[in-house]
This record gives sequence, C-alpha cells and structure tokens, in this order.
Amino acid sequence: MKLIRYLFEYIFIVILFSLLKLLGYKIASEFGYFIGKTFGPLFRSKKIIKNNLIKFDNSLSSDKIINISKKMWGNYGRILAEYP
Repeated sequence: MKLIRYLFEYIFIVILFSLLKLLGYKIASEFGYFIGKTFGPLFRSKKIIKNNLIKFDNSLSSDKIINISKKMWGNYGRILAEYP
C-alpha cells in the first residue's frame, strides 16, 4: 500500500515541479508562496510553531503569531517553488 502512495506522491511532485519550471522564476515564486501559505499548516503542528515563537518573544499576541506563521509557510513555499 505504501508503494502505491509513494508512487502517487512522486507523480504529483514531478508534475508540480514541471509546472513550476514552465511558469518561470517570479510567477513560480508567487505561486509557491500561495501554496505554502494555504497548505503549509496542514503538514506540521501549529503548537510547535506557537511554542517556538513564544520562546523567542514572550510578548507576541496570538494575532501576531498567526501572521508570522503564515509568512513562514509562504516562505517555505517560495523556497520549494524556486528549486526547479
């Protein structure tokens, strides 16, 4: 079962990277930002991010923490999109 799942993941990544390569650097970077900001929070625990931000600066409000984590996921998306 894992083999089938990995096969579909591989096909998805190849298609995504091919699409990003066709889009060009600037458009792919913006698209990656959108993808990271939208789907990034689904992959990791928000609790870990919140705890790390509180360790960094204890005076951060919850709105500021949410804003920083969205920007962080967007940056990860940009990095992923710029690889191809």
